[in-house]
Amino acid sequence: MERLSANVVAVIPVLDEAATIASVIAELRQTSVERVIVVDGGSRDDTVARAQAAGAEVISEPRPGYGRACLAGARAADAAEVVLFLDGDGSDDARAADRLVGPILAGEADLVLGARRWAEPGAIAPAARLGNAFASLVIRVLYGARVSDLAPFKAVRGEVLRSLEFRQLTYGWTTELLVSTARRRLRILEQPVRARRRGGGRSKVSGTVRGSVRAGVAILRALLSPVAMDRLLVMAKAPRAGQAKTRLAAAVGAPAAAALAEAFLADTLALVRGLPGVQIGLFCPAGDRAALRACYPVLVEEQRSSGLFAGLEEALARSRALGFRRTVLLDGDSPTLPRQRLTEAFAALQRADVVLGPTADGGYYVIGARCPLPPGSLTVAVPPAAVFSATAAALRAAGLRVHVLAPWFDVDTGEDLARLQQELAQAPQRAPATAAVLAQLGRGG
Repeated sequence: MERLSANVVAVIPVLDEAATIASVIAELRQTSVERVIVVDGGSRDDTVARAQAAGAEVISEPRPGYGRACLAGARAADAAEVVLFLDGDGSDDARAADRLVGPILAGEADLVLGARRWAEPGAIAPAARLGNAFASLVIRVLYGARVSDLAPFKAVRGEVLRSLEFRQLTYGWTTELLVSTARRRLRILEQPVRARRRGGGRSKVSGTVRGSVRAGVAILRALLSPVAMDRLLVMAKAPRAGQAKTRLAAAVGAPAAAALAEAFLADTLALVRGLPGVQIGLFCPAGDRAALRACYPVLVEEQRSSGLFAGLEEALARSRALGFRRTVLLDGDSPTLPRQRLTEAFAALQRADVVLGPTADGGYYVIGARCPLPPGSLTVAVPPAAVFSATAAALRAAGLRVHVLAPWFDVDTGEDLARLQQELAQAPQRAPATAAVLAQLGRGG
């Protein structure tokens, strides 16, 4: 088979799979998989040494749970275009990897399941067959996805995987992956594969009555897990001196401006945390993702286009492509913004197509949408003081319903900072990180 050209990473959770792991990795080497990450759950045999000798990267996830191991591998894969999951016991025919990866690379699917159409005798335990049939039926009935197998052998588009939030970290992880993907109306495809008897070890799920019961309970929970269908992205830059808040730096100096930018972002993330049914993340310029991921435990997406307005359009379009119903983009330098403005923004998008929150300087602190925007509709060639009014006019001219929030201010200049200081002198709890930095700079109340 012709090798596909892409950034494809295979993740293999293992526990005492020394008898088979080397052969699984060898089979993957015959495919388009570029990296193999083995996630070890505390093996007491030679699994780790044999995986390393076969050329795999090995990371440790000592906490129990199949889902935890998969997520640890996914985090290590990070920017992979496609992430492939399979077992390390030889029961999955790893040589079929390109059959799963190919449709994703061709733009035809977001999740591809290796549906076990052919199984050797004893390859799938009766309890597992029953659980698969039941869960697949529920997913088909409730969510309309054509699924027949809770496949251990599966490939996911990397951007989709990184956009999902998981609560089921043990046996129900695959079910939650399917439910989340189906509820967002993303493209799920099944490819027939062969299931083999495991080449070594013992099943951690169906090998015991207790394991089967626990797996069944986890799958039931996953079938009913809530899925975030709305999204809020904070537009952020890495807080580097000389690059962050350059206009503010003219008033307070580059190091102080960078410290304030970091505090603004921390307070903004605290403000948006816990919005019901909303996924929270950051959207940043190219080159800033690694620095932001190291500081903030949230999803961080990196801009591919050039320019602020192109980035706004890109963030909204990518969120829509990931299946989110409503997406709100928030600036990262309005740390005392009332939380009510954000709940109003999402509520307004029940009827309006677009929501805008104007700033005192003529721009906007929030933009949100529930439908595709006309290309270039946010790129308005006007002076900064007219950006909000020109954007609202362009969107309305395109036939979109625009809801306008009450004005607020962002902190770009020394005058803006003075207003912020006055607010925090009266109520420092509204932005505690910012208040602390201002106190350190001798600008507190």
